[in-house]
Amino acid sequence: MANKNINNKPIPTPKKNDNAAPLKQKTAISKKGWIAIIAALLAIAIAGGIILGVWLANREKTVDFWNDNLSKYITISEDDYKNYTIDIPLEDISDEGFLRKINNVLVKNKNKTALYDAAGVRNIAITLGDEVLIWYRGYTIDENGNEVDFEGGCNFSYDVDELEKSRLEIGSGNFIPGFEEALIGKIPNQYSSFEKIETGSVQKGDVIYLSYSVYHADGSYGTKAYERIDLADKAAVDAKYGTGFYDFFVGKTTDSGVNEPQKIGTTISSQKFFVGTSTVSDAYYDMKVEFVTRCESDPLTIDVRFPADYSKEELRGVNAKFDVYVRNAIIYDTPELNEKFITETLKISADKLADYEGKTTVEKYTAMLREEYEQTVKEQNRTILENKMWEHYKAKVVVHKLPEAIVQEFYDSYYAEVEAAYEQYKTYYKTLDDFAVVYLGLVSGSDWRNSLIDKARDITLEKLIFYYIMREEELFPSDDEYKKMRDKMYNEMLDYYIDLNKDKLSEYEGEKYDAEIAILEKELMDYYGESYFKENVYYEYAVEKMIDFATRPEK
Repeated sequence: MANKNINNKPIPTPKKNDNAAPLKQKTAISKKGWIAIIAALLAIAIAGGIILGVWLANREKTVDFWNDNLSKYITISEDDYKNYTIDIPLEDISDEGFLRKINNVLVKNKNKTALYDAAGVRNIAITLGDEVLIWYRGYTIDENGNEVDFEGGCNFSYDVDELEKSRLEIGSGNFIPGFEEALIGKIPNQYSSFEKIETGSVQKGDVIYLSYSVYHADGSYGTKAYERIDLADKAAVDAKYGTGFYDFFVGKTTDSGVNEPQKIGTTISSQKFFVGTSTVSDAYYDMKVEFVTRCESDPLTIDVRFPADYSKEELRGVNAKFDVYVRNAIIYDTPELNEKFITETLKISADKLADYEGKTTVEKYTAMLREEYEQTVKEQNRTILENKMWEHYKAKVVVHKLPEAIVQEFYDSYYAEVEAAYEQYKTYYKTLDDFAVVYLGLVSGSDWRNSLIDKARDITLEKLIFYYIMREEELFPSDDEYKKMRDKMYNEMLDYYIDLNKDKLSEYEGEKYDAEIAILEKELMDYYGESYFKENVYYEYAVEKMIDFATRPEK
């Protein structure tokens, strides 16, 4: 994990619910991003008197990770930590990815007043910066050419109000790569509009979205919410769900009477269907057709590839398709990338671009963005490899015991982090418990304190593994390497901290300005201490070597 922070000062990272719709792109935090988080936390702590632990300076040394015999806590063989394979897709540096970065800069500086708004339009081509109201359904294609829906990949269950709250800004980079770009230039009314039926009865050929519980003939049990079932093929439906399933929903006239089509929105208490030639049936309970669709033809179909660092591991690097129905678009005026935009809107000086290649301001600025983009991709890939490394190490390590005092220290620091964050958001949440569950990305009602214990034990184990391997392999930087890395880390943190205080510093000049900078430097060191920089420098240096222990199959 980028900047693992193996010492006891927490780096707060609010977690998102992994059950969110998988179109949303997980944003990897770069090293500069981590520095921003750390510096912001420092500013809050100093300004508000919040101290999130000063363990390195004041605590009793329960474990000396540099000198104690760590094998009484864990052991991991050289063969396990050196000879392992990481086979995982990584992100490529591409022109398409770079274009996304440029688009994001332009969109952030668009005219905030819409050119065309009202209820939105359908007869104008979508452009960068426009906001679209969309329904979408995502799926993969299996080896037999069948469409396979994946969890969370469809928002058909949303009503219009929910769609309004989740309008997609084209070029924002909030959705997975390739999705937003594919909408540019498309005119909504050239594709099918989406028809969602929530009243009436099921008809032949409908696509129903069914919620239910089921006891299978083999004894297993399951529940489904909004499962998509295409009633176009009776034989295929009955083969999957049981004989008579199709007729039960669409209706059938028999010698004994008429089985009426099922009502949309009505709960069916129980029903049994025989699967294949089995004499034992699957029993369905609380079945409800939530809604049906009758216009899933001629959508705007988009081909995408999920990013390598996507939050749902099973989708990482997977090719998928999305059928998209644009309800309407709000049209905005987005600037072009030219010299006026760079110098007047972004207020970037010639001095800042002096070291970049190019004859014009646009070329130099583009070169700067390209460097930032490539660095971000490298850091994302490094984080992917690092996470896989830790997964492997924790699967192979033998744990004899964990130093509970260290676990407690990490727990206390994480707890203090939650409490500090709650102080900023307490007007929105009735209790700390309500806030903590949301802040930590847990399921409603979860015991968040236990989750902090698990988190504390996990990072304690990682810290033990790290020091164990680092010492065994003598993965120590030279004095010159250490100084270079330490100074870079310190200066980046200080620069960001100075930027946070720029309004206050603007009041000073000359010696007074220098004196204020000296105060900020002292605050920085008083809060973190030299031990913080030492441990993180050693971590950054050694983890690169540990990742290099792994082999990666050639493409």
